[in-house]
Amino acid sequence: MTERARREYAEVLRPRYRVADKQERGRILDEYCRTTGCHRKAAIRRLRAAARTPGRPPGRPARYGPELVPIRERVWRASDDLSGKLLVAILPTWSEWTGIGPGALQGDLVLHCGESTAGFYLTTLVAVDVATTWTELQAVWGLHHRRVCSGVHLLRHRLPFPLREWHSDNGSEFINDCLLAWCRREGIRFTRGPVSQERSGLGRAAQRLRRPPARGLRPL
Repeated sequence: MTERARREYAEVLRPRYRVADKQERGRILDEYCRTTGCHRKAAIRRLRAAARTPGRPPGRPARYGPELVPIRERVWRASDDLSGKLLVAILPTWSEWTGIGPGALQGDLVLHCGESTAGFYLTTLVAVDVATTWTELQAVWGLHHRRVCSGVHLLRHRLPFPLREWHSDNGSEFINDCLLAWCRREGIRFTRGPVSQERSGLGRAAQRLRRPPARGLRPL
């Protein structure tokens, strides 16, 4: 039972409790505690309290009217159905991408290495368009920067829009002469820095990919 339901039930029982004798009050308390799971001392305080006067309902006041419900629902769907607490945390970062058109991608690698990064392992290049959340995946044979560069080249040709910008973290698999020279030749703006997974959806995509590549998917 919710706290609101407990308060409402107490308001129903309060008039009976006030006029009842000691024995009847005991039965009312038993009924309230059995129904709500409330401690007996807390139940006595609640039933003795004065009736609430009509006014603002308890809790934090609403900051948005019903006219914004459709917009909030669209944002919630676009976030892959995040909880309210997580959605509030990422909304300010999403606003930083306002006005960005399709073709600005954030990229990162998912390492299929288990609990240790020692030795050789396959990786998956994940690229997410910040404007549309369009996601492309490319299996890569290891971490060599030339194979990663080839992965960016291949997924670029699968995009439904031109690749205008490429943003990655500061790892050497991305920050190297091979990828930088390729971006310059192709007229693609290359930026670097910590990849914001909350903005682009890279975090959710990476969580789904922390497993070996599917059968039939040939790494580069």
